[in-house]
Amino acid sequence: MIKFNNRILMMTTMLLTFSFMTTANAQTLISGESGGGESTTTTPTCEMPPSCESLGYNKTAEDCANKVTLKCPMDESKLYCADAKQNGVCSLGYSEIEKIIPYCTGDNARLVYDTLNPNCAKCQKCSGSSHLSPVSGCCPDLKYNESVDGCTGSKDRYGVQKYSTQDANGCWTCSKCRSQYTLNAEGLCVDPSVITGGVIQCPSGYAKYEDIIAYCSGPSETTRMVEHSSTKGCYQCKKCSTGYYFNNKCDSIGTSSDGNGCTRCDDCSINSIDNRPVDGWCR
Repeated sequence: MIKFNNRILMMTTMLLTFSFMTTANAQTLISGESGGGESTTTTPTCEMPPSCESLGYNKTAEDCANKVTLKCPMDESKLYCADAKQNGVCSLGYSEIEKIIPYCTGDNARLVYDTLNPNCAKCQKCSGSSHLSPVSGCCPDLKYNESVDGCTGSKDRYGVQKYSTQDANGCWTCSKCRSQYTLNAEGLCVDPSVITGGVIQCPSGYAKYEDIIAYCSGPSETTRMVEHSSTKGCYQCKKCSTGYYFNNKCDSIGTSSDGNGCTRCDDCSINSIDNRPVDGWCR
């Protein structure tokens, strides 16, 4: 863009110089003809100035909507604009990240970035009792006459019965839990003792869901509730070390882990919108 602006400045200076020289030659001719001395006839040499198109002004107002735009000094209807969108301009439905982050909080909300402008995003939230990640203890989708831990699937001619579904926004909904669990009002599968007030003894480092959820807050890409592998209803809050993230879209080359299930990328996979990691994070 700087080189292009310098080119425009040079062409404008050339045009002004050309105009000055033409005016000066005309004045010399006039003074020579009106004077009493010997007159000399000089024929000025004229050159056509470059066209707007040859200087790169070949775009229309529609082409340059929401883009950095320059106007041709000879014809302001002829425009030039770069292909990239202006940093402060977001696609429809998106807003500057700084403006939307305060309104996009909670375990079931996440930022979705504008593919045309990485400085813009929109907030994606799960509604009702749906969740951004599959619900622990939820019955999986099962085929006919198959049973897993108390979940029995049934199939008719229209397809497979689904207990755990994911919508177009990536939000999961659980309609039935495995045995040892009860579906609570928030759509989570929890140990029945958590709801009934019964006593549950959790292993060291783990606690009941209701006791730990209030302290397990933070962005979903760095904070996660993890259930104990054998003691149902007992959870641990996992938080990534600085610079590490859950669900990091690494290409597995030069990837490192912090031991909490979080990774840091040296390179991003092909389905990431980042060309290179930002603080080790591929979106």
